[in-house]
Amino acid sequence: MGQKLDEGLLYDLFTKRRAGQFTGDELLWAADHPKVIRWAMKHPKEAEGLCERPLATVKRELSPSERLAADLIPAGWTVVDDVAPTLKSASDLEAIGFLREGESAVSGETMRARAKEIKVNLGLADLAVAMNDKAKISAELRPYCLVFSGTVLRGPDGSLCVACLDWGVDGWYRSFYRVACVWSDLDRLVRGK
Repeated sequence: MGQKLDEGLLYDLFTKRRAGQFTGDELLWAADHPKVIRWAMKHPKEAEGLCERPLATVKRELSPSERLAADLIPAGWTVVDDVAPTLKSASDLEAIGFLREGESAVSGETMRARAKEIKVNLGLADLAVAMNDKAKISAELRPYCLVFSGTVLRGPDGSLCVACLDWGVDGWYRSFYRVACVWSDLDRLVRGK
């Protein structure tokens, strides 16, 4: 076959399988992968006769973060959810709280839901814009962990994470925190002014 099975293709294969859109051509293309072989062994009727079908490939469209901020995605991590970039300049960053009256912290899922609700949902491609000119980020934002909740990444251990900007002795730096963490008043969502 000569074609290499990559992470993007596997993602497509198993996403389509879960959605019931898995085709024989796609199985044949990746037939030598252990996960695909295990699936075929568990579903012999569906896998039957696939060797006679023509070879086909699956092309997955890259997310905005994969296209515009690939260098910020750690090796072995995959983009699970993403948003289109909107930030024009690091000087446009504005911090927005997401806690409601009486709350001291919320779950990551609640934080992300509120980000979508109040339309403060920048992603990793926006973080790349901010990182390109960190000197323009307002000093007023330094006390906060700036959360770019629009992009969710899956780490090699299966955990879901979001990218953040934190202030330290050497200035602004990128970090990743698990969505499952508790998010407090020290964390802020960000948007462009």
